[in-house]
Amino acid sequence: MCAEFPHARGGSSLDRRLPPFTRRQGSGACSLKRLAIIATSTALDPHATRRRSLLLGGALAVLPGWVRAQAAAPSETEARAAMVELLRALIVDAERPLTGISVAWMRGESRVSRAWAGWRTLGLEHPQGSLPLDANTLFRVASLSKVALAVAAMRLHDARVLDLDEDLSPRLRMTLRHPQFPGVAITPRLLLSHRSGLVDKAPLPFPDGDALRRALSTPTSWGAEAPGRVFRYCNIGATVLATAMEAAARMPFEALMQRWLFDPIAFSGRYLTSSLRPEQRDNLSTLYRRSHGSKSWSPQFDQVATSAAPALPAAGENASVYAPHGGLRATVPDLSRLTRLLMQQGRWEGRKLLSAEGMEELLKPHWLLGSEVPGETAGGLFRGWGLGLQVFRDQVDGRAGDRLHPAGGWTAHGHVANAYGLHAGMMFSPVEGAHAPWGLVYVINGTSQAAAESPGQHSSFNRSEERLLERLLDTIASTREN
Repeated sequence: MCAEFPHARGGSSLDRRLPPFTRRQGSGACSLKRLAIIATSTALDPHATRRRSLLLGGALAVLPGWVRAQAAAPSETEARAAMVELLRALIVDAERPLTGISVAWMRGESRVSRAWAGWRTLGLEHPQGSLPLDANTLFRVASLSKVALAVAAMRLHDARVLDLDEDLSPRLRMTLRHPQFPGVAITPRLLLSHRSGLVDKAPLPFPDGDALRRALSTPTSWGAEAPGRVFRYCNIGATVLATAMEAAARMPFEALMQRWLFDPIAFSGRYLTSSLRPEQRDNLSTLYRRSHGSKSWSPQFDQVATSAAPALPAAGENASVYAPHGGLRATVPDLSRLTRLLMQQGRWEGRKLLSAEGMEELLKPHWLLGSEVPGETAGGLFRGWGLGLQVFRDQVDGRAGDRLHPAGGWTAHGHVANAYGLHAGMMFSPVEGAHAPWGLVYVINGTSQAAAESPGQHSSFNRSEERLLERLLDTIASTREN
C-alpha cells in the first residue's frame, strides 16, 4: 500500500514513495478515445439527461450529458458555465488528460456552489459501463482525511478527553519515545504539526497492536533530529494519534469520528467501505492512473467497494485498519461542510463545535519555513503548518512555492492530497471581523502521468491544478453576497 502524502515535485523523497504508474495495468483499462466516445453519445441522449436531472431532484442545470453544474442564480450563471467548460477542457486535454473532476467554491457563510465533469468509473470496470460523476459521488480523499482527524482531535481537547500536550505513552500502553531522545514526550501537538520525529518506514496498515508498538519502538521509525526540532510530513503519526484518540474516547475510530465530527455537521462519509450505505458504495469513484506511452487508464483503488466488514481490533489497539491518514471516503459536499465549519471559526448552524482556543491552535503556525526549525518542503510546496492544516503563505521561489493564484494575494489554510492518481485540495480563509470567509474544494479522481508531472508555472502544484485553482479563486473573487 502506498503512502498518502500531499503533492511533491521532481525527485523528492515523497515522489519516490509513489508506486509506479504502471501498477495494475490490465483488462480494466479504458482508453481516452473510448472515454470521449462515451461522453459524446451520452450528450446525444436528451432523455438520459432529463432522467439524471430528475433523479437529482431537479436541483441541477441540464447541461450536455456528462457535464453538469448545480443551478445558479442569474448573477453567477456565466461564472459557473466558465467553470464547467474549464473542467471539461482539463479532462480531455490531449497532452495531460484526467478522468473526472468535482469542485466546490464558497463565499460568505452560506453560499456554496458546485460543479463536476467526467467519470467515476470507466468502461470495463463496471457492469453498467462508464458511469459519470454526480453531486453525491464519494472519493477516497487521501490526505484530506487528516483535516477531519485534526478537527476531531481538537473537539476531544475542548471536551478535556484528550489534551494536546499530554504524553501519549499511557494511551498506547507503551513508552512512546524517540530512541535517541527519551526525555521528550510525544504529544498530539507534535503529531498534528508533523514535528514528532517519526518517519514513514513501516508499511501501513499494521496487522495488530503489537506490530504497531514494535514499529514505534524501532529506531528506523524515527529521524535523526529530536522531536520538535524538524518538520517532516509523515503518515504514521495519524495512526498513532487515532489510536490514542480511540483509547481516550473509549470507542472505535469510525464511531468516534461519527460522534465527534460527522454527525454534528451531517457529514455522510466514512472510512471503511463496509460502513457506507449500499447506495453510497454504488456511487464510489474508482481512482485511476495512466502511464506515459499508454492509452489506457489503470484502476488503482476502490474499483471494488466491499460490504464485508473487516475484523476490527479493540479500541486503542491499532487504528491503522481505518487508514486515518488517507482512507476517508467522502463527497465534495461533505468536504464543503468541513471547510465551512473551519471558515466559520468552528460554528455550525448556531452551535459552537470548536472553541476559540481550539480554532486558534488549529490555525496558528507551529512551523514556518525559514524559522529556526528546518523542514522538508515537498518540492517547495510546504511553507507553514498549523495543527493538521497547511498554512499557504503565498510564497514562490522561481516556479516552486505555495502560491495559489498567479497574481498572488491569496493566503489560506487547508490541505492537499495525492495518492493512487487522486489529486485534491481544500483551502479556506476564515471569517475575521469584517473579512468575508471563503473556501474551495477540488477532487481529481484520475491523473495521467503527464498531468501529474507537468510543472506549474508559478508554484509547486502541477499545471492542471494551477489552472483549476486560478479559476476557482477568480470565481470566488467575482462573487458577492446578495
